[in-house]
Amino acid sequence: KPLFERAIAIGEGSLGGQHPHLAFALNNFARWWNAQGNFETALKLAIRGLEIFRTAFGEQHELIAMSHSVLGWIHSDAGDLALASERHKVAMDICDRLHEINRNKQRVRAGFLVNKARCLHTVGENGGEVANEALVLVERVHCPVHEIETARRLVAQVASPIEET
Repeated sequence: KPLFERAIAIGEGSLGGQHPHLAFALNNFARWWNAQGNFETALKLAIRGLEIFRTAFGEQHELIAMSHSVLGWIHSDAGDLALASERHKVAMDICDRLHEINRNKQRVRAGFLVNKARCLHTVGENGGEVANEALVLVERVHCPVHEIETARRLVAQVASPIEET
């Protein structure tokens, strides 16, 4: 307990009361209090950590999801399963949205790689390595079947340079 209190005091003094590093310390201290059975203190600390993360990152961030999950654990340990379930649902909803955003970014990157592979092939170079990277991306992010098939055809098509006639 003294170490957590000291870490928070140092964080507040040197970083200010709204720094994300302070929010991490608050969440860790909240988990400690939760393990001690002091759910009220644990909730106060975890909520303060969540508010700091919200100020720093907005609502759609993995640290917001993590904070809701911490609050869910505390509510669960305190016996309030309805609130625990609600907090875990919020955390999962955020994770699902972040996953979809990341998935879309990966699909865009795969599209750029496809274009690069075609360009390499067009100028007579081997675009197979770049096309393979695109294929790995579209398979990893579970793109629609037609996108995966297009990437597979591209790999076969650009794996070797254009033969001059």
